[in-house]
Amino acid sequence: MTVSILMMGCERSIDPGDWNILPEREIEDPQTPGDEEEGITFKVMSMNMALGTNAANFQPMLEYIKEYDPDLLLLRQVDSATTRANKIDRPQVVADSMGMYVFFKKNFDYQTGGFGNAVLSKFPIKETYARY
Repeated sequence: MTVSILMMGCERSIDPGDWNILPEREIEDPQTPGDEEEGITFKVMSMNMALGTNAANFQPMLEYIKEYDPDLLLLRQVDSATTRANKIDRPQVVADSMGMYVFFKKNFDYQTGGFGNAVLSKFPIKETYARY
């Protein structure tokens, strides 16, 4: 059976064409500044907060987030009211300092608080769903 499949595959070859001929296409005029349409910018930022698990690293991370000024912020591996975070609710502090809405999903209890992920948005969060 294998031999018959191989022989059928060798019956005809397909001409790949001339690779030296490029397809014709129109060259677009380059846009000059001011020609582009007015657009909307939506900035998204994702940060793993586990890099700053001690309280001393939180303020520099907060300044970094403020500098970028995202519209949507995803915080991964973030402490909320844990002893290693000096019992600071980090997602809420970030939200308050940025004027954002926050949804924190605690993945598990840790020390005196929780450890999980957070979604922060400059736009109201109308509905939340977290699995587990």
